[in-house]
Amino acid sequence: MKKVLGLFIMLFALCFVTGCSKSHSVEEIRQMVNDAQKVYTDATSVHYTLDVNNGTDSTHLEVQYDYNSGKTALQDMAYVLTSDGATESMYVKEGVAYMDRFGQKFTSQINDNQVTDIIDNYGFAAFTHSLFKVLGPSFFESASVISDKSGVALVDLDLTTYNFSFDETDESLLEIIEKLTNKSSVQLEVHYESDTVKELSLNITDQENVTSKIVLTLLGTSTNTIDYPDLTGYSA
Repeated sequence: MKKVLGLFIMLFALCFVTGCSKSHSVEEIRQMVNDAQKVYTDATSVHYTLDVNNGTDSTHLEVQYDYNSGKTALQDMAYVLTSDGATESMYVKEGVAYMDRFGQKFTSQINDNQVTDIIDNYGFAAFTHSLFKVLGPSFFESASVISDKSGVALVDLDLTTYNFSFDETDESLLEIIEKLTNKSSVQLEVHYESDTVKELSLNITDQENVTSKIVLTLLGTSTNTIDYPDLTGYSA
């Protein structure tokens, strides 16, 4: 009895020190991904980054915005896209949009009719729709969780039973995947805390062992404090 009790205490202590957690099923991972998509799509305040790297070129996007509860008014926004050293940005402050198109700076008043267009073009779904489309039901039906520890689940796609095909071919996010017609490995890293997704990394390796990555980092849905740059020097 003492030996059994001693073993139990040792196991409990080990769990306390190293952290014991259950391994998630592929269906549970799928639900976590779906929940994250819904939360951020529906949220009125959003902050996230999206990184795309095809092994040679890289693109970094950071977006922050705050709408009112009905999404009828845009309170503030920061959109910064960096690709191959060139930067494009748009900031919204006090009803004015400040746009920098690779060095050409100008401003524009935002009216109520433009809010929906901004949501459609700069909202969370606008830049992540294709990624979540890839991570749809057919992806997880052909996938398995090969490791799950320390808040990171690694999901491996069985390429013998799954075919990467898309209805949309004009979105830049899909270019990486479309070009990799002969893939050797496709894996999804899911970083989470308390079953809440914090980051998704889709890693695609081709037959030449070149790995492309699409990394979505979810930074929160609380009201943002945007660090605005100097907004003088923009023409009307």
